[in-house]
Amino acid sequence: MLLFNIAQNECLVNGSRGVISGFQQMNFTTFTSGRFARDSERPMLKKFFELKQQDGRVRIPLVRFTTHTYPIPILPVAWKTEIPHYYSSTSDVVELSRTQIPLALAWATTVHKSQGMTLDYVSVDIGHSFAPGQAYVGLSRCKSPDGMQILSGRKNLEKAFLVDEGVLEFSKQLEEQLAREKENGGEESAVEEEGGLGQKSECVKYEEEEEEEEEEEEDESDEFEDDTDYS
Repeated sequence: MLLFNIAQNECLVNGSRGVISGFQQMNFTTFTSGRFARDSERPMLKKFFELKQQDGRVRIPLVRFTTHTYPIPILPVAWKTEIPHYYSSTSDVVELSRTQIPLALAWATTVHKSQGMTLDYVSVDIGHSFAPGQAYVGLSRCKSPDGMQILSGRKNLEKAFLVDEGVLEFSKQLEEQLAREKENGGEESAVEEEGGLGQKSECVKYEEEEEEEEEEEEDESDEFEDDTDYS
């Protein structure tokens, strides 16, 4: 499974699945000019090559992804972050980086680690979910219901899908407000209360004020119209 967005236009993104079909021996020139190597990563690739090379070559995995019919060499990438440096007199921050080939075994992962991934096929075990929204996060990783399998063990599905009480209360209030709006024919919104969602009446009021101002301007222009014939 790919762990990095290498080329979104070619569907090589975080979560893309494939099978390692072999390895390719690369010399320094081929390695640093790889198909998906970015200019900003050239120095990092050089250092990686120097550490991993044997007889002037490195072995790079070839992955045949489900979206491609040919194997693609996956080069290492660098994750970078900055942290405050409290003990330095020359710099306020220190840049940290980690370099690795962005692949991981795809037989299993946690819901937490799957966040941000786009997956074709998943079996989601929600029987041990313990936080609101956790089951939703796991299921929403899959691109289509056709590729989804839900496992709940002995746990009832209703109990597996935990929802925040605040969200339930908000949804209830919203439904009540929309029902009142429908009863009033949409003319007078029942959600004008402080903190409500309805702003329709405010928009109508603003439009009426604009129309009144335009009418006043027309009256003034008629009042000062000059009927003198200068021909």
